[in-house]
Amino acid sequence: VQKFDFKKLNTEQITSKLHRIALAEKIKIEKDLLRLVARQAEGSLRDAESNFAKLIAFKGQIIDEEAVKEILGIIPFNFYHDFFKLIQTKNKAGALALISQIYEAGLDLDNFTKGLLDYARRVLVARAGLAQLGEPAQEAKRLIEFIGEIIRCDERAFADVPIDRGLGVALRL
Repeated sequence: VQKFDFKKLNTEQITSKLHRIALAEKIKIEKDLLRLVARQAEGSLRDAESNFAKLIAFKGQIIDEEAVKEILGIIPFNFYHDFFKLIQTKNKAGALALISQIYEAGLDLDNFTKGLLDYARRVLVARAGLAQLGEPAQEAKRLIEFIGEIIRCDERAFADVPIDRGLGVALRL
């Protein structure tokens, strides 16, 4: 029996491959949107290519941000930012209302949870200054602003929470 262990690709590797496909097929799409498609695939080139094919089938040669978010069910970046701000201020009702808003909009709560974990990781990595995040400009700006808000606000809100239990804080609301 043969066994193949495939490693996940990083977002930039997938983005690069999708960019080559877009050029070859004469598809007009921004690199930041390709990065969203790549990130949604979570390291799987096959999933990224499949999602890209869905976008092409739905929108044709010109793919915009709205189409990417709609077709792939990507939760807008501001939801994560707003959710963490609500947690930070201990606004339970607001956090539950935001989750309800996401649900009522027909967005996938599993995607929200995955995105929330990814957003928390990005905040922690950026705050620790461990690596370049490779974020699109708008997301990077919002992330830096949010990190500044965390530092200025009561840092004790997150100080006693182990990183691996960070989502537990959100779910205990």
